[in-house]
Amino acid sequence: LPPPKPKVIGVDLGTTYCSVGVFLPGSGRVLVIADKAGRKSLPSVVSFTGREVLAGYAAQELADVNPLNTIYDAKRFIGKLYTPEELRNESNRYQFKVRVLYNEGRAEFSVPANETWRITPEFVGSRLLLELKRMAEEQLGIPVSKAVISVPADFDERQRNYTVRAAKMAGLDVLRVINEPTAAAMAYGLHKAEVFNVLVVDLGGGTLDVSLLIKQGGMFLTRAMAGNNQLGGQDFNQRLLQFLFERVHERHGVLPSHQQDIHRLRQAVEEAKLNLTMASSVSLREGTRVWFRETVTRERFEELNQDLFQKILDLEGHGTFVPFPTTTFPNPPSLCGYFG
Repeated sequence: LPPPKPKVIGVDLGTTYCSVGVFLPGSGRVLVIADKAGRKSLPSVVSFTGREVLAGYAAQELADVNPLNTIYDAKRFIGKLYTPEELRNESNRYQFKVRVLYNEGRAEFSVPANETWRITPEFVGSRLLLELKRMAEEQLGIPVSKAVISVPADFDERQRNYTVRAAKMAGLDVLRVINEPTAAAMAYGLHKAEVFNVLVVDLGGGTLDVSLLIKQGGMFLTRAMAGNNQLGGQDFNQRLLQFLFERVHERHGVLPSHQQDIHRLRQAVEEAKLNLTMASSVSLREGTRVWFRETVTRERFEELNQDLFQKILDLEGHGTFVPFPTTTFPNPPSLCGYFG
């Protein structure tokens, strides 16, 4: 008999990228689902046009040519309450408009494509979840309606509830919201290992989170946290991008200014960063109006980002950890059995 089909998807709804996976009952493995192009992560980007709403890679393609109508980093805003001044300070880094709902303190986004739309962070999240749900259904060949979603350990109850609301808007029933450090520890099988103190370093696309977990009787307790919400993978990308801009200027006397050139260069930088994980060097060949060709070594990449790597080490070794209220989670094997 064929193994039973998974009934529940697991979702990592990240600030910069998100992904979806399933637990395979027959083999006990976890399958991270890829799209038709073989990509196992989805950019957390949603773009609005006069006719449609695009999510993931389709939205990312429009980010440079349609910046005012393209929303990203929505996870930073979900479920949070702001004063108008706080929101102005937070939104200065973005090209799209963020405003505070009158008398509510919640953030919403405004896009020129349709000024009448009320675009909330949870709506943006729901469009990403819809895309992940579609990817899972195509892979599994069955409808999907149940999910387990991971969130940052420092998300409060309101932020968790609004994340669940986003899932409901996407047609998903959330069986459990699990802390991201706990999910990471389980993914590496630490719930089965003879370890008791675990330091989880989560360098995401836009933020760095370090969590101290203690395992007691098969349960993970989050005891302390530290982080840097201004340091993430995009900062490493930006260093390499700036380096390539300087190289183009040295050779051609001009900086890339055509939107298509800049967009393709950003994509090449992301791919190069990923490939340098395994390769000692990568070659970049891109351009339309200004052609550039460069070989980047892992040594050069580390040199460009030396101070960023040091910030990670400083946080691990000398960061100020905030004591965290004890949060318990079911024994992982029981959790898997319960969700089937």
